[in-house]
Amino acid sequence: MPSKSLIVFRTHFVDRRLLDLIESIWTAPDYEVVVAVDEVIGTIDTKEAPKLSMTAVPFDALGLYTELYDMLWRCGDYLLYLARQAYPGAASYWLIEYDVAINRPDPVSFFRDHDIVSPHDFLSTHFREREPGWRWGDPMQGEYAVVWRSYFPLVRLSGRTIGFLLERRVLALNRIRAIAPQFRPEWPNDESFVACELH
Repeated sequence: MPSKSLIVFRTHFVDRRLLDLIESIWTAPDYEVVVAVDEVIGTIDTKEAPKLSMTAVPFDALGLYTELYDMLWRCGDYLLYLARQAYPGAASYWLIEYDVAINRPDPVSFFRDHDIVSPHDFLSTHFREREPGWRWGDPMQGEYAVVWRSYFPLVRLSGRTIGFLLERRVLALNRIRAIAPQFRPEWPNDESFVACELH
């Protein structure tokens, strides 16, 4: 049987609208669903939906930088590293934020249509060179002559791409640990890091 694709819903709460969307997808034979929920403050009930609990603990175990107050929202790629660890055989990994609306009667058809026509390792919207003044590109300026950006509320990555990005994140952390704290560069967010590394 072919591997299923995994859809990761990124959220800090679960309401009826989100549950209805999840339930409309998890009956599809070619997709699995998991809720990546921010539980830094406390446990969130995801009802019957499988859950990945987002706290610093699993990310520390992966060797990732966790000393950011907004880590879970600045670094959406972190959720994909955990998802790949929990679901290692998925055909592809979609990450969708709780406030993204899919304007179709059958929401799973959106994911399926893209998966059928695109073999690419990374799909996102707004993939382009950074504009002047886009501050999230600054941390990548020293690494790349041209800084790229993407948009992260809805992305799809292959498993091998997620593995590559995790290696690059760990390598970047090892590099900045060798720098005195007062001189360390800002930790890059998901949109600039992923776009630059994959371009």
